[in-house]
Amino acid sequence: MGAGCSSTSLAVTSSNSLQATSTAIATAPARMYSTDKPAFSVEVCKESEIGDGSPGMKQVKFGEFPVLVGRTADADRRLFAIGGKCPHFGLPLAGGQIAGQRLRCPFHGACFNLVSVRASDQMVLVEGTPPADGKFVVQRPLAGYQPEFASEHFVIVGGGPAAAAAADSLRQEGYRGKLTVLSADSVPPFDRTKLSKAMAAEPALLRTAEHYAQHDIELMLESRVESVDPAQRTVEFQSKNGRVVLPYTKLLVCSGSSARQM
Repeated sequence: MGAGCSSTSLAVTSSNSLQATSTAIATAPARMYSTDKPAFSVEVCKESEIGDGSPGMKQVKFGEFPVLVGRTADADRRLFAIGGKCPHFGLPLAGGQIAGQRLRCPFHGACFNLVSVRASDQMVLVEGTPPADGKFVVQRPLAGYQPEFASEHFVIVGGGPAAAAAADSLRQEGYRGKLTVLSADSVPPFDRTKLSKAMAAEPALLRTAEHYAQHDIELMLESRVESVDPAQRTVEFQSKNGRVVLPYTKLLVCSGSSARQM
């Protein structure tokens, strides 16, 4: 995860999708996995105990999971509840800084939008779903491909975190056309920084192959782009099956750079 601010909501790993509210419990605007148990709510503190911005954040417990509750530092002062650990390396977010509706991790500078609902009463409640096997993977709802948008084709060139984030963001923002990611790698986008700490490839994947299939994101691996024709709106690349010319309506190039050989 990079240090730049993300335009999408925090995807919480090893925690739950949480909502903070001081009135009726809101339905979490998130797609949940591992939700075989009914939702429940927990009173964590009084609204008066939470100030504005970073100084007002409180880390509380939602079952055995750390949860961070607080208010955004904008004019709305919206109440939020998020998983207390950064999904990058699982480090605590409690010492982070809030600017407007964004929280910045104190360790590596990752920046997240805060999922929130408006608060208007006295007692802060946190709603969630009990853990299954001790782990939650939560995302915002993603749109999928619809045949009526078949004329739209968004092509992303690149196989790193930027390409993965762009594909997810397009679906999160409701894009329903064709979506293709062209990657020269033989595996889905992964966190390259983890390879210097552990050689296992699977834990380093940012998203599984099933994730891309589920949300109609065509991930074309071992596809090395050789040229782009902006006039004809085509991308030419070498795939495992030979040379391919792929038409597009919109193109994003986030191919990054190659590592220096030692």
